[in-house]
Amino acid sequence: MPPDVPSRQCTEEVFQYVIWSMECPMNNEEDILNYYNHFLDLCKPLLNMHLLDEKEQNMLFWYGFSPINHTMLLCNLLPSFPEQPPTAYFCLKKVFCAACNIFSQLASL
Repeated sequence: MPPDVPSRQCTEEVFQYVIWSMECPMNNEEDILNYYNHFLDLCKPLLNMHLLDEKEQNMLFWYGFSPINHTMLLCNLLPSFPEQPPTAYFCLKKVFCAACNIFSQLASL
């Protein structure tokens, strides 16, 4: 097996997972935690092989959220981080924390 086959397979798995995830709005903290943990598991080998950098990881993590979730996240993130450049993706941990915050608030209603 050529050496690039495992890296290509890892890359495809991340993209397939992000595409699958973006089609289903997340509804609770458990959904967020499952997405976060599985996403990190898929990205770790790519980061270790330097086939994915932090900026790309942030972008892919963001795209794993549905448009409905994007709206909720932006309403939470933009006031908290007004200095965020409009062309940059929010840090994965900021997005994760914002998502957990949103769904913990919704659960308490």
